[in-house]
Amino acid sequence: PHDGIIGGSVPSRVACPHGCSGHSYIARKVLWYRKAFRLPDAWRGSAVWLDFDGAFRRSTVWLNGERVSSHDCGYTPFRVRLDNSSLIAYGPGARNVVAVFVDPDNGAEGGVDHGSGWWYEGGGLYRHVWLVRTHHLHVQQDGLFAYSNVSFDKKDQQTDGGKAHGQAAGGGSWPAPAWQGAAGAALYRGAGRTAPVAAA
Repeated sequence: PHDGIIGGSVPSRVACPHGCSGHSYIARKVLWYRKAFRLPDAWRGSAVWLDFDGAFRRSTVWLNGERVSSHDCGYTPFRVRLDNSSLIAYGPGARNVVAVFVDPDNGAEGGVDHGSGWWYEGGGLYRHVWLVRTHHLHVQQDGLFAYSNVSFDKKDQQTDGGKAHGQAAGGGSWPAPAWQGAAGAALYRGAGRTAPVAAA
């Protein structure tokens, strides 16, 4: 993966007499990324966003000169919605520019604290960035989940009335519920059998 700090940097006890960048001797520096791209006219009215799989540490994103988002954690992915910006451009002659500013030192506090970890943390866009387009009406990121509501008594007997069965890790079998959507349609059928589960 890309590391914006280590590329072109040389370890230096002069620049980092007490260690920096996770107590290494590689000096940190802020990083800028720019990407120009075009969006087809057919995408107008769609939901369009960028998915950042990883950027270390404090990140700010601009679209066509307008600040559209920021993210403060270097260890979590984040999503930036683009179609909500009034400056987004569609069509064959339209050009969009995304600019991303990444501060691996976490602002003024980072220079004093030497970052958030005792290891070498790196910096910049260290994972992929994806341009995503979908219908305006869509399921939000992490907006759909499934859970089971299976419980056992002291004798490892299921206490709620499921009908499908699965194999237990320690041997034997246990009833497993079906996953259902809000309208009650089964999303998963285990071993050819289904069991009702209350919709969340």
